Amino acid sequence: MRKWIIAFSLLAALLGLAGCGQSAPTAHVQNTNLEEKLPVLLAYKNGVINSEGQIIFPPDSSNCAYQIWQDCEGRQLYVLAEERTYSDTLLDGYNEPLVIAKKFTVYENPGWRIRKQVQAPGNQTNCQIFLDGNLDKSLVMVNLLKNEHKYQLLDMDGGLLVEKQLEPYAEVGQAYTSLCLADDFLAVNYYIYDLDYNCTSGVDVYDWQGQPLALVRDYKYIWRQSYWFSGDFFETKYYCATYQVTPDKELCDILDSQGQVLLSGLRDVNCVGPGLFLVEDGFSRGLMNDKGEWLYQESIFDGLEDEAMRKWGIAFSLLAVLLGLAACGGTEQEVNILPYYYGYITTDGVLFGDTDGVYSVLCDEQGKQLYVLKSQSVYDYHSFNEAGNYEV
Repeated sequence: MRKWIIAFSLLAALLGLAGCGQSAPTAHVQNTNLEEKLPVLLAYKNGVINSEGQIIFPPDSSNCAYQIWQDCEGRQLYVLAEERTYSDTLLDGYNEPLVIAKKFTVYENPGWRIRKQVQAPGNQTNCQIFLDGNLDKSLVMVNLLKNEHKYQLLDMDGGLLVEKQLEPYAEVGQAYTSLCLADDFLAVNYYIYDLDYNCTSGVDVYDWQGQPLALVRDYKYIWRQSYWFSGDFFETKYYCATYQVTPDKELCDILDSQGQVLLSGLRDVNCVGPGLFLVEDGFSRGLMNDKGEWLYQESIFDGLEDEAMRKWGIAFSLLAVLLGLAACGGTEQEVNILPYYYGYITTDGVLFGDTDGVYSVLCDEQGKQLYVLKSQSVYDYHSFNEAGNYEV
């Protein structure tokens, strides 16, 4: 166990030293409508208004919903309108009129010119705009698995790109699909449940001509990684692809937008920043970049060592990171604070977190992270509140 501690401490020190020469992560970009002097669009009930108080699309509680779409740089490029057609006789699982078709209309911002419009059957039909706003790579996913045992992919002009008929299966209780779009491939995940809630699932991968595409291995699911940062939601061009190793064990690869493997054989992957992931790999977990380099690493080996020794190992590793940074004279790079299991971790490897406090990141109005706030509760074990818990 002592060898493990020494090894992790040395590795952490090296990472701290190496961190002084690495480039800073890609900066997070705020909404650029302000920079371009465009009013910011805001959801208003199920309509759209702008920051000048103008109603762009009035609320319509009957059959239409609106979604404000922005690209990775925060530009609000489109408003997507989804108009639903209901059956006069059929009801859905909630005893409401069944949606039998949807019409999608893409409006351009500003000017509100109609860019694309497509109509498709089915109540589980969804439109997905490509990550950079390219409407030629945006698709409509038509889920007809429950009744017709097939799905379709339509382009934004209504043309059929893919239609796949699956083998007949037992009576279907529910069937779901999800669509994942990348620069050089697209993936359809499907999940089919019988009446006993047994699930049959799979993923089909295609090129942008609608032809089946083979990746490096057969995956079970593929989905795009995204993360929250300073209250904003960011999509990435990294993709998590899971595969079966044994009947009770799954691992995942991180793919780029061309379908190439960047990281392999990981567990519990969560993207927390641009090119940054919380991962488990073997007997280690921590913060890893998209080159496979540990920015912070701790052991999760639970063999013969006791919990106290494990905590000492974490403490030595963290101390070594700090000493490594101090030896370089600090860093002038932008440092971001990211969620890390029970607390937070910075992109230069500093950990805030323990089991006796709750941590929060405080930001200014521009989303710049200023402070980490730790709050601890002190309990009176002789008094109880109305819920029967100890009084704080």
